[in-house]
Amino acid sequence: MYSKIIPFQNIIDSIKDETGISNLRNLYPTVRRHVYRAQRDIGYGYGLLLKRITYSTADGTIFDNKVRLPEDLLLIEEIGTCKEGICPGDYTHQGNYLFLCKPIDSFGLIYYTMLCDGEGNPAITENHFEAVLAGVKYFMYQPKMWNNEGNINFYKELKLLYYDNCGEARGQDVMPTTDKEWAQIGQHLRMSYRDILIYSQDEKCYACVPTTTNNEVIDPGDDDNTTDDMVYFWQYNDLASDISLAPAIDQAFLDLQNKEEIQVFLDGYVIPYATVGRIAFAISNVSEDYYQITDVFNQDITSVVFDTYYNSTLRIQIYISKEIYSHGNIYYELIKN
Repeated sequence: MYSKIIPFQNIIDSIKDETGISNLRNLYPTVRRHVYRAQRDIGYGYGLLLKRITYSTADGTIFDNKVRLPEDLLLIEEIGTCKEGICPGDYTHQGNYLFLCKPIDSFGLIYYTMLCDGEGNPAITENHFEAVLAGVKYFMYQPKMWNNEGNINFYKELKLLYYDNCGEARGQDVMPTTDKEWAQIGQHLRMSYRDILIYSQDEKCYACVPTTTNNEVIDPGDDDNTTDDMVYFWQYNDLASDISLAPAIDQAFLDLQNKEEIQVFLDGYVIPYATVGRIAFAISNVSEDYYQITDVFNQDITSVVFDTYYNSTLRIQIYISKEIYSHGNIYYELIKN
């Protein structure tokens, strides 16, 4: 599941090695498009990011009620809000442009893109490297077939290799690769990582697993006992409230907020937000940084999206977003660190 990042230059070097093309500088835009296409076929994996940009007439990004969409855009999440004076019927999307149906001074665009280097070239994960490389070679060979210059059997081999590697890449994204991920599987199986290793080494003999009673008493202070853990969530209705308010948050304040048992968030939960302001969470009865928050793509967004504060007296971890959020539904899931 965990995967290192591979820079764009490594992709270029590998293409040169396997195709014999010595100079690819003029083909960089084409290679970038092929990388995006391959990542879309695979499913993006860990290389997808959520970005926000602001368009306005003041800086010239809104001109004649028309805006140009970012070149690194893969998928649009949200185009403005009614609070910003733009609603779904106020624009049309055609190609790389948005055409506004009425004068609008400023609005925000939230969209998904890929990890890129300083020159805008996409970076990929190690899990996807072979599949992306196979995809670039397959896509670059397609024009030869169109112009009747290629070999049909070689083309079929490239195609088959590409789709085989896509399947392998998806499997590598899911398959655990670190001790931490194996430990999480061990928790689901009610066995520790140590017990799993012993189980394997002792030729599948369960005698190594300690015996316990069904009514075992668990220390309420143990972090693994999440029975009484609660997740409180809310949204501020102003533009000023931020993490600086966290030290003053007490149990009386939390009791006035929406709340759910921790298991709801461990399974994934969609929260509707109905105002404009920063969003916040508080998790009770936990040690510091015990959980990480992930999004619908299973990416850790804790440090990217939230500022955090830990109240050691109340044993409460507080998360308040760095950015201001408007109306909409957002999916969250908690995972133990």
